[in-house]
Amino acid sequence: MRWRGTVVLTLVLLVAAALAYRDVRSDNPDATWNSLLSEAVPTAASADIERLLDFAREDVTALRIERDALRFQTRRAADGWSNVRSARRVDDYLASLQQLAVVRRLDGDPTPDSLGQYGLAPPRAVIALTLATGAPIRLLLGDPTPAGTGTYCRRGAAGPVIVTGALARWDLDHAIRALLPTPTDA
Repeated sequence: MRWRGTVVLTLVLLVAAALAYRDVRSDNPDATWNSLLSEAVPTAASADIERLLDFAREDVTALRIERDALRFQTRRAADGWSNVRSARRVDDYLASLQQLAVVRRLDGDPTPDSLGQYGLAPPRAVIALTLATGAPIRLLLGDPTPAGTGTYCRRGAAGPVIVTGALARWDLDHAIRALLPTPTDA
């Protein structure tokens, strides 16, 4: 970029910053630059966030993932997880499952046609957790939302279609790599 382009870009950024400052300042005329830049942005309290799944990581005794024709399963052993490349990644995946939030519920009872529309008939992936205490957990993952910022899912075979974050798909890909058998087991 030549110097003229740099000057033009700098001027555009300065004008954009001035307009943003004016817009923010109109809501609070007594604000200073320092107070605007250091002000905490309100976020949802973690107590206000509905988690998609409710389980304790230490209670998980087995993890099974099904995607397309692939089937992966591991069981908790005394020294970690059996038949995986990285036991730490399995624990990380369980932690990421705990953090998945319900972004929204779709209205109405799902029909077989609507389940297909969301990639849930059949599901694109099934994550099953066996717990030491309590009922097993099954999470059905479907297609990404049209904007790509979420994933359609369902807890078990019944209930509403739920949108959760797109990280559900990304974390699944990483978990599958962690669940591949170790080279000595292949």
